[in-house]
This record gives sequence, structure tokens and C-alpha cells, in this order.
Amino acid sequence: MVDKNMGEHAPQRRKRLLLIGTSEVRPFILDESVKTAEALGLELILLDNTEARFISKDVIADTHFIGAPIDNHQPETMLAVVDRVRQATGGEIDAVITFLNPYAELAGMMVDAFGACGNSGDSVAAAHTKSRAREVFASIAQIATPFRVVRSVEEAVAAYHGMGGGKFVMKPIHGGGSALVVINIDSAQRAAAVYQEIDHGLREFASRPDAGVFLLDQNPGIMMERQLEGHEVDVELVLENGAVKFWHVSDNPPTDIPYPVEKGACYPSQLSPAWQASLVEAAGLAVSALGLKTGNMHVEMMATADGPRVLEVNARMGGAFIWRLILAVTGVNLVEQGIRSVLGLPVVGYTEPRQVGDVRYLVPSATGKIERLDGLDEARHQPGVDSVVRFKKAGEEVQVLPDDFFGWVAAVGDTYAQAQDNVLRAIETIHIAIRQADGTLLEQTGAHAQEKVEVVNLLAPEVRDAPPPKSTTSHALEREELAQ
Repeated sequence: MVDKNMGEHAPQRRKRLLLIGTSEVRPFILDESVKTAEALGLELILLDNTEARFISKDVIADTHFIGAPIDNHQPETMLAVVDRVRQATGGEIDAVITFLNPYAELAGMMVDAFGACGNSGDSVAAAHTKSRAREVFASIAQIATPFRVVRSVEEAVAAYHGMGGGKFVMKPIHGGGSALVVINIDSAQRAAAVYQEIDHGLREFASRPDAGVFLLDQNPGIMMERQLEGHEVDVELVLENGAVKFWHVSDNPPTDIPYPVEKGACYPSQLSPAWQASLVEAAGLAVSALGLKTGNMHVEMMATADGPRVLEVNARMGGAFIWRLILAVTGVNLVEQGIRSVLGLPVVGYTEPRQVGDVRYLVPSATGKIERLDGLDEARHQPGVDSVVRFKKAGEEVQVLPDDFFGWVAAVGDTYAQAQDNVLRAIETIHIAIRQADGTLLEQTGAHAQEKVEVVNLLAPEVRDAPPPKSTTSHALEREELAQ
């Protein structure tokens, strides 16, 4: 940009990157963003909740901090936040990024408002509004899944019959994690009951102080979709000029029924190279169809007997432990690569894993007040442990649902068996006591609900032993091509 008053020799200002949101339990987001901005010569502006200023005060100057209620997803509030940024920056923003789910759509709004680099508001909204994403995928046979938006008990029953019966999933149209998601709906009566359960849950959830973090501070509506049967994986992507450049596939252990509470993950996936290539191709197809062109993508998928299928696309980096585990396993820094991507800079390609990682959530066995939560330091010093993260402390409340955890523990090893043994040994050292509402004291270790998982043995033969169906891999890229 040339200052007309100073002529052509006026110094150009540094490119200005707007980062939206921080996390106390994910300090690496801010730390790595600051490091990358410094390395690339960027001016980093942070937009965050005013009450979260303590997270950034030592590294972000007051002149580069914008406080606003970014957890409030009321349309008028989000527009006011955009105006707040415009006033603070004069509208001079070159690129926008967030690594946190609640702020992805706000980032898209900023991209549109300032003509900045990043994903458009419409493309992000299409991804994060699950019914809109399903509408987009409906015309793509490889990733289409039957679904209906349901607005009443009667519509839920009609949807069950209209889609041919069988098994279905019901979930909020909008939302993060597995909040209020119910699987294994196998009758019209069950569909009616689950609709009422989720509808009530949404009304109740909206009053929670963390409702905005789960994107449920407003009632988004409910959808019902065919339940996919197979092996669940996460596909982490970094795009470069609209194309998939970096990718990593990880395995998810089986969840409980009927609430699919996440328990952990294994890095990298134990699926064959052909299956992984097919999953990555389908993920790229979904991302492209939604109009997403840059930055980090977290695509939740299923390897089914019919080939790869998409569960959800998230236009941001995977949450919780994903940055940490991919860094440990491959050496790739997803925060750095995401920032490079939105700026139009080259990003790293496929990187061969150098070790195996296994991570487990510390899952509560009951709802109540935490009276004891110790042993995390001991777990941190167990062989092979890479990281231990605490979400809760004694005196706080914990709930069985949805996705309310004490924290997580990650371990690495030279083999899948070694990494799994390391993490299971570590979480056994964590001791927890929960006082329930009726006064009962329930004691558990961090290993509650966790067990050894032999992923390969859980797979159906057509997934474990055979290549993906040809109909979905006729143009699949092999591992070597994806690495280029």
C-alpha cells in the first residue's frame, strides 16, 4: 500500500493477520500464532472475549487486542463484533484465521467484510450448518447420505418411515463436539422419543454459561440422517490454493451407545494406504464442494463397505489434542501451516509418521461435584507420555454428557501396541472422586471406560482386507502423489 502523501518510496505496512479466539487449555494456539507471525513478519491482531484477556496480556499489546463477546452467536451481536474490528483496525485486515470451532463462522464474516484472505462466510456456514452440508453433498454420489430436517415429533416419525427405516442418527443442525447427538435410532417410536429428548436438551443447553462454546446458545433445529456403519476416522487437512496439500488420517475407537461420546484417537490410522488415499480424496471432494479453499480442515469420516463417507466438515483445525499429536507423530505444526495457507504461502505436503500416538480422554462415570482429581503429575512422568491436559479441578462440577471430560493424556511409542500400553498405564495413576447429587461418593481412575482397542480386528472384512470400492477410487491419488 502506497501512502499518496509520501510517494512511491513510502514504507509498506506489514501484512495484518486477525486471529480470532484463544483457549486456556490450548495455549499452543496463541503461542504458535505469535511465533509464526514473528517469523513471517506479520502484524498479529487478536480478537477475543474481553474476560479472556489474561491469556494473551503478556504477549499481545493492548493496541493489538480487540475485546468483544465472540461467544455470542446472535446475528446482531456478530455484526456488532465485525463493526468493532472495523473501528479498531480501519478495516485494514489482510487475512483472517481461527483454530477454534465456535469462531469459524465469525472468521468467515470477517473475510467477507474486509475482503481479506480466508474462507468466505457462505462456505464456512455451509460446512458448519449440518443440513446445508448434506444438501450440498446430496448431488455427489460418493459422499451423499440421506437426511431430513425435522421440526416436530410427527416429522421425526415421518422421516423414519420416509427414509426406509433401519438405523438413524439425530443431532442438532448446528453445534460442536457430540453435544446432544444420539445414534442407533431403530424405530419410529425411538425417533419420536429422541426428538423430544434433543428438543428439550437444546432449550436447556441454551441457558448454560458455555452454550456459545458448543454453538448452542441459540436453538438451531434438529436433523435426522441415515446412520453410517463402519470405522470412524478423522482426516486433518491443510489446503494450498484450494487443493489438499497436507493430510493425516487417524483412527477413532468405538464410542458408547446411544450417545457417541468421544474417548480418544490413534495417530496415524491403521487403515491401508489405499483406504487412506480414498478417504483423503473424498474429504477433499467434500471441502471443495462446500467452497472452502484455504487453511485447516477437520473432516470426520467413516470407512464403510460402500467406500468413504463424510460425517461432518469443520472449517478449522481439529480440536483438543489434535495439534499436539500430529506434531508429535509427524513434526508438522498445524498452526504454522494454517497461517501460511491463508496467506497464500506454500505449505508442507504429506509427511510420513515417525512414531505412533495414542490419546485418551479422562471420562467421568457420573455427574456431580469433583472432590478429588489427582495423579496427573504422576501420569505426566510415566514412560512414553507426551502430554497431560487438565480441564477440571476439585470443587468443579462434571457431567457425564455431553463431552464433559476431566482432561486427556497422550502417549507415543514405536508401535501401536506400545503407544496404547503407555497411555493406559498412565491414566491408571489418576484418581478421581465425584460426589453425586444424592450424596453418594463415586471413585474411579482415569482409565474408566477405556480399554485396549485392536482397531484392525474391529474392522469388517471388506474394510480390513479389501481395497475401497472402485466407484470411489477411480481417480484416487496414491500416497506418493499426495505427498508431492
